[in-house]
Amino acid sequence: MKLRILHKGLLLIFIPLLVQLLFFAQLFRLVNQFESLEREEENRVMFARIFDQLVMESGTTCTIIICKALGSNAYNPDPEAFKARMDKLFARLKPLAHLHEETLEEGQRLTQDSYNLYKEMRANLPSERGDSVAQLLALNKLRPKYIAVFNHALAVKQMAARESDDIGEAWQRNERKRASLKRQILIGAVADFAITVLLLIAFLWNITSRLKVLVSNASLLPTNKPFTERVSGNDELAMLDSVLHDASTELRNAKEHRKSLMEMVAHDLRSPLSSAKSTVETLLRPSVSSSPEESQALLARLRRSLVQLIAFVEDLLTIDRLESGKLELEVSLFKINSLVDDCFESQAPRASGRDIKLVREGEDLEVIADQARLTQVVMNLLTNAIKYSPDGGTVKVLTRYEKDTVKVSVIDEGKGVPNADQKTIFDKFVQSKNSNQKEGFGLGLAICKLIIEAHKGTIGVTSEPGEGSEFWFALPSDHDDQDQLSP
Repeated sequence: MKLRILHKGLLLIFIPLLVQLLFFAQLFRLVNQFESLEREEENRVMFARIFDQLVMESGTTCTIIICKALGSNAYNPDPEAFKARMDKLFARLKPLAHLHEETLEEGQRLTQDSYNLYKEMRANLPSERGDSVAQLLALNKLRPKYIAVFNHALAVKQMAARESDDIGEAWQRNERKRASLKRQILIGAVADFAITVLLLIAFLWNITSRLKVLVSNASLLPTNKPFTERVSGNDELAMLDSVLHDASTELRNAKEHRKSLMEMVAHDLRSPLSSAKSTVETLLRPSVSSSPEESQALLARLRRSLVQLIAFVEDLLTIDRLESGKLELEVSLFKINSLVDDCFESQAPRASGRDIKLVREGEDLEVIADQARLTQVVMNLLTNAIKYSPDGGTVKVLTRYEKDTVKVSVIDEGKGVPNADQKTIFDKFVQSKNSNQKEGFGLGLAICKLIIEAHKGTIGVTSEPGEGSEFWFALPSDHDDQDQLSP
């Protein structure tokens, strides 16, 4: 998984944020739970208060009966008024019935018993003060019922007392849960802070340690020393370090190439310069008297050496202008076959000297290009084909239209180009290892490649060892594209 620095920064933000969201979700759940418990606790307290009032109302039945039996008119109970008061109390208790269903049922039975006892009291006890014996007999008749109601009231009172104890225990549990909630809030806040700090430290350590390696490698780049460490990971720093490693490798390769290039240039210049120096020394030596014919031969050798040196310098300048884009192309419309015929005429003496046939095949196509530079390309390819062809062989130039391009191939019957050399054959100062001849400076094909690429074309070689070679180039056939080459 490739994590960029941006992704790591987002993780640094979102992981603590996710922890906070989980923490607040848990906190919200606990707060709702405690609020529910608090409401339940309040409901229990309300239930206990109302129920105590109900039990007290029901329990006073016995007191009212005794007072009535003793002839007191202070209490003149109305059963229906009692029932109405009880109904109001039960209406208030009904929403809380789920908390104490059993206790509520006992309260309902107690209220019903008290109501029935009130009704019997009104029916059996005289309403006026009079015969005390009759009142006592009536009271004695009601005695089992009001004792039962009184005992029932005591039992219900005890149940209410147990409910009150449960309320106290529930209150203590809630207090403990509140304390636990406070601890969880504190622990969550500390954990979130710790995670944020640890992630920040890890992120900074990861970035700074890898930056240290990157800076160390960058400081080694100008010294051309090999890097000893690599930046780990797959983010931008690792990519930048990979670029630095590649640049370091390229610089070392360039240094080696420059060294070998200087050696090759020195070697290639030394031969014609040594030959020219030797010729001049021979001509200037006073002790040597040469005939006019010998002097003429020495001057001709000197001229060949100087021409070779001038050609080498000219090739170097051409490559430099092509690579820097400073070489302007003078494009025009012309037929490719006429160019090939001109090249054949120039190469005819070289080819006839080895009995090599020059053959042109294909269509007479028109191209827009720099005719002088394209002639230079064809001449170079023909020179190489003649050089590496066997005596009595054939060099063929084939022109055709192929995939929106004008393609020109120079085909010889030589030993071919090894597969390993085909990738580098168009590089500067490179010559095929399959050649026993050491002529030129290895710049011709490099110049050909640069000229063709300046025309927005392509160049290549197709060859099998022992079966000859086909050096080809292709130029765009679209005249609109080629018109853009005009200076």
